[in-house]
Amino acid sequence: MLLYLAGAGVGTIGVVDDDTIDVSNLQRQTVHTTAAVGTSKAQSAAASIRRLNPLVNVEVHETRLTGRNAARLLSAYDLVIDGTDNFDARYLANDTAALLGMPYVWGSVLRFDGQVSVFWQAEAATPSEPAAVVTGAAGSGASATHAEPIEPAEPAATVAGATGSGATAAHAEPIAARRGPTLRDVFPTPPNDDDVESCAIAGVLGPLCATVGAAMATEAMKLIVGFGDLLLGRILVVDALDSSYTTVEFQRSPASPRTSPPEFTERRAPMTDESAATPAPTPAPAPAAPSLTAPELAARLAAREQGTDDFVLVDVREPWERELVAIPGSALVPLSSILSDAAQEIMPRDETVIVHCHHDGRSRHAREVLLQAGWSNVTFVEGGIDAWATEVDPSQPRY
Repeated sequence: MLLYLAGAGVGTIGVVDDDTIDVSNLQRQTVHTTAAVGTSKAQSAAASIRRLNPLVNVEVHETRLTGRNAARLLSAYDLVIDGTDNFDARYLANDTAALLGMPYVWGSVLRFDGQVSVFWQAEAATPSEPAAVVTGAAGSGASATHAEPIEPAEPAATVAGATGSGATAAHAEPIAARRGPTLRDVFPTPPNDDDVESCAIAGVLGPLCATVGAAMATEAMKLIVGFGDLLLGRILVVDALDSSYTTVEFQRSPASPRTSPPEFTERRAPMTDESAATPAPTPAPAPAAPSLTAPELAARLAAREQGTDDFVLVDVREPWERELVAIPGSALVPLSSILSDAAQEIMPRDETVIVHCHHDGRSRHAREVLLQAGWSNVTFVEGGIDAWATEVDPSQPRY
């Protein structure tokens, strides 16, 4: 995404990221190289941009996007592009962009699925010098002008890394006049981290990141030059497994609060370092869910074979995952059908149930769903089948 913007001649790009490069990042974060492993992501991205287009002014912010600095950092640009990998950063970038009246280009990738949209709680744009900000997994931003030598009067764009970015452009009046929804109109509050697996746990198809990043760069360029039909009020859904591209329309939610504080300092007030501002108080966290380790599960399976223990071991992964590896003695009930009639035949409500998945994100969620639906004794396996393969049966394949 950053390189597409740089190649297009965006004059200024701001990169916000406090993270360092790990070798595991390279399969999807192709702006970095093997030689840069262990170094600053923001500095590495800036070096790649300069190699491609030395006329681009790169502004490096080696810091994490927080409630204390978000408004100050993003307000220097006109557009935010969000490539973050955690919900706190996403909602912080969205809320800050909404408070500042900036367009917010959003993208998300998990496993084989990607989503792209543009959120913009703003009136018609009037500035003559557009700017864009793009955020990534840890947080980075960049602004840019045309590929000519940078002049003060030229438009600017800001691109950020994992945590957030934004951009605006000249001649964008027709597009900017269309006020649109924000992220909270689609997803009002961030989910519990335990309910959703991260990229590190669930995995990401590397080329899909390029597909989504290119789509985000396209939306940013449309904003900068002021042409085309933006993904305002629409989400582009990409399914890499069946090569499908679907557009889903949505509207503002009446329940989603509009944020329009009159002063810059007031815009920052609702933010905290830990997360974005939320429209309602956050409920107290639920107590820790009962769990057992992979070796403990192995001991219980042995006891079940001897008739001294009784429980149902449920695999809530997808069928294709089970074809790769399975724990002997488990029954497949995908999370999407956890409350189906067929599932209840496998695990009646009065049975002791142990659930597992690839790691433990889906199994934690399955446990909560089952408890709310009337099951009384449900446990999940810490680390899932991946822990089983490393701690109990190393002969099993890992994925």
